[in-house]
Amino acid sequence: LQPETATTYTLGAVIRPTNNIVVRVDLWDIKIEDVIGVVSPQLALDQCGQTGGALFCNLVNRAPNGSLWLGTQGNIVGTNINLANRHWQGVDVIADGSWDVGSGTLTAHFTGTYTSKKEYDPLPGNDTAKYDCAGIVSALCVEPTTGLTAAHPKWRHTMRVAYSPDSFWSVSANWRFTGGTTYNETVDTLVGDGLGAESYFDLTAAFEVTESTALLVGMNNVLDSEPPLVGGT
Repeated sequence: LQPETATTYTLGAVIRPTNNIVVRVDLWDIKIEDVIGVVSPQLALDQCGQTGGALFCNLVNRAPNGSLWLGTQGNIVGTNINLANRHWQGVDVIADGSWDVGSGTLTAHFTGTYTSKKEYDPLPGNDTAKYDCAGIVSALCVEPTTGLTAAHPKWRHTMRVAYSPDSFWSVSANWRFTGGTTYNETVDTLVGDGLGAESYFDLTAAFEVTESTALLVGMNNVLDSEPPLVGGT
């Protein structure tokens, strides 16, 4: 095996439309080559027969009699190899604002990510095997850490607004948003149209009891929004 290699480009800008607001925008492009993956014996045999590519045919070892199955000398290697490529693109947006309101300060913080491309190329040279997970929920698009089906919305953000008066208390509200996703029509044929966008709202209040003691009270998902369920298919 050889190391996976990545080429990453980022382009950022900081914009201050007013004295109270600062916006940061970062464009990013990530290409990963020689991603390590497993090629099963059946996949190696199929791709060797269909493409004749040395990457797959070198995994096929025939016995002296030409057979793969008779005797014990014929075999197909199924192991980890440098094979796949990935290409992800998107933009991150971060905005901060601060205003004097009454006897206190109102602050706002926004963080959002738009993923325009989340492309996987598991079999280089076979364009029909490529798929893009941006905006998709599919059995193809799994969470790397768990291997389970996961939604990959193109847009998601969080926004927090807080007010701190010149007093012993402060309050804040947080908005978590996940954009909708659709199913891969060629893979997930037994499911519905996809998952709709979801919003979750959290509230928090803080109180200074003494100079060294504070009380924090909060409630997550105050509207009791049910998260969507994603099955194995």
